[in-house]
Amino acid sequence: MTNRLYSFGALDYALVKLSLLGAKELSVVNHIRKIREEKKIPQKEMARALEVSRQTMTAIEKGKYNPSLELSLKIAAYFDMPFDEIFYLEEGKG
Repeated sequence: MTNRLYSFGALDYALVKLSLLGAKELSVVNHIRKIREEKKIPQKEMARALEVSRQTMTAIEKGKYNPSLELSLKIAAYFDMPFDEIFYLEEGKG
C-alpha cells in the first residue's frame, strides 16, 4: 500500500529525511500524460514547447526519468497548474 503526499512542505521534508536514513522508500510520481491528454495536447507539441525530445517526454510520462527542477517548473507553467497538482511523492514499502 502506498501513501500519496500532495505537497512538498514540512511533512514531505520529514519523509525525505527518513528515506535518506533508510526508513522509507519514496518515489516522485507525475500526472503529465493524463493532464496532457485531457487538454488534448500532442506529446510532440509539448516536447517542442518545452525544448526537449519526444523521447524525453515519453520517459518522464512513464516515470522512467524524473525531470530536473527547472523542467518540472516549466511543465507546471506550460499547463498553468500548481506544481503539486502534477508531481507528488509516493511512499512505498520501506
